[in-house]
Amino acid sequence: MNCSFTRWKHRHGFGIQSPWAYEFVRDVLFEKHRYYAFDTLQGTEDDEQLFRIVNWLQPKSLMLVDGSPQAEAYIHAAKADVQILPYDAKDIRPDTCLIIEDIQGKNRGLWEGIHQSLKHTSTFDLRHRGIAFFDPARQRQRYLL
Repeated sequence: MNCSFTRWKHRHGFGIQSPWAYEFVRDVLFEKHRYYAFDTLQGTEDDEQLFRIVNWLQPKSLMLVDGSPQAEAYIHAAKADVQILPYDAKDIRPDTCLIIEDIQGKNRGLWEGIHQSLKHTSTFDLRHRGIAFFDPARQRQRYLL
């Protein structure tokens, strides 16, 4: 199957069987409505996407690889007390969300290593950003968006 077709199909939610993953893709990753904080922060669409991810997940902590200071400002605007941790494979727990920037460039090896790991359950490949969840209760799936 053509990779670009697969990306398009999943981006619109088609072919995603998991209700959790479908909601994450449709209502979080590709939501078009603007949030209240976007006007004052004035970042990129990628930064706004990070805001929506953290706002939806409400994590105590998340691991971020190569995030900019502006990206971190958006993360803290979504949840002020979230801890942004560097990636450390030893610290991965079932509730860990890992966000890796530049997965087609300098972090490609790390992203591919995540896919070879048996710990991850769901990954979302956005070309420029990768998101991995490690909850064993979820079905292992790789989404190309």
